Formats: sequence, C-alpha cells, structure tokens
Amino acid sequence: MSDIRDFVQIDITKETAKITKTGFGTPLLLGPHSLFPNRARIYTDPADMLTDGFLTTDDLYKAALKTMSQELSPPSYKIGRKLDDVNSKATLAFTGTPSGGTWTLDVGIGDATPVTTGAITYVGDDDSTAIVTAIEALDGITEVAVTGAYSTGYIIEFEGVDAAADFRVTAIDVSSLTDVTAATVTMTQYGSGVEAWDAALNAVIASDDDWYF
Repeated sequence: MSDIRDFVQIDITKETAKITKTGFGTPLLLGPHSLFPNRARIYTDPADMLTDGFLTTDDLYKAALKTMSQELSPPSYKIGRKLDDVNSKATLAFTGTPSGGTWTLDVGIGDATPVTTGAITYVGDDDSTAIVTAIEALDGITEVAVTGAYSTGYIIEFEGVDAAADFRVTAIDVSSLTDVTAATVTMTQYGSGVEAWDAALNAVIASDDDWYF
C-alpha cells in the first residue's frame, strides 16, 4: 500500500499580515468613574492611570493590570467612562500670599463656552463666602459649596440642585490679586447622573470606536 506522503504535501508558513479591523488589538475597559470628561482615553501603562487619579483599589485599574500582565499583552488599551452619580469638584491653588486686589473664575457646563464671574475681592485668608456668591451669581448655577483658604487651596463642589451636572471650572485670573504670582484650577471630579451600561457603551462608541471589544 502506498504511503499518504506519496500523494499529499502540506507546507505551513507563518504570515505576518495583521488583521485590518479598526481598533483590533486595542481592548476597551468600561466602568464608572469621573476623573476625565471624555468617554475614552488610551493608555499604555496602568501606572499612568494613577497619575490621572485612579486608585490601586479601583476595578478599572485592576482590570488594566491583568490586561497588561498577559504573556501576549496588547500595546495599549482604552478606559471607557460610564457616567455615575457624582458632583463636579475643582481645586484652586495659589502661588503667593495675597494682600489685596481681586480675581475671577471661568465656569461652564460641559463643552459650552465658559462664563467669567464678577470680581472676587480679597478680604482675608478664607474668602469662601465671596467665592460662593460670585459663582452662584452666574446664570444656571444655584448651589455651590466652597471650603479652604488661599494658604491651603480651595475646594469647589456643585451640589444640591446642581448635583450630578457637568459644571467645569476652566480658568482663574489672578492678575489683579496683589502678591499672587500664579494660580491653577484642577478638575478632580466631573459631575454626571447615573446611566445604564448599554447607554454608556453606545456613548463610547459614538465618541471613539477605534477599539475592539
């Protein structure tokens, strides 16, 4: 009887062509958080998530560690944002000790053009009440809480009827604030209401579909 090798020859080669589907090889990790406003952000190292404010105890961070610790890990991955029930928060930090003068903040909602507050006059180290008055004087803003001082920095939180809205403090102008050389605004939490998982996924797809789930 003839051997099958007399009739059949099989050659196996390793091809290097890549699958061309959009985003193939870039996984999406979707979960609730409020650390950045956009619906998806790309990372190559989970450590960069900690820089953005994620904690080592967060489920998204743990999932990223598992994703990138695989033997054949992807070169990058994306974190998708599911809206959760949180208030908008911002911090203000001042360089220098003010002794007089005025300053202003720019505040908006979502991607709308921000509006500048009226002048906030320096009275003492804790001008929280004056800051609240200036922000609440803007149209569409009703309830703001401010804590802190010039020396330690202020925390601004939109709460009450303004809770879960995407208010953003976008800029600060201290050019008329005596003995202060600079100031910074940092959004630490972006406000939103709760949304369903399917709505979150559809929103991410509409914003950024360059990934393969």
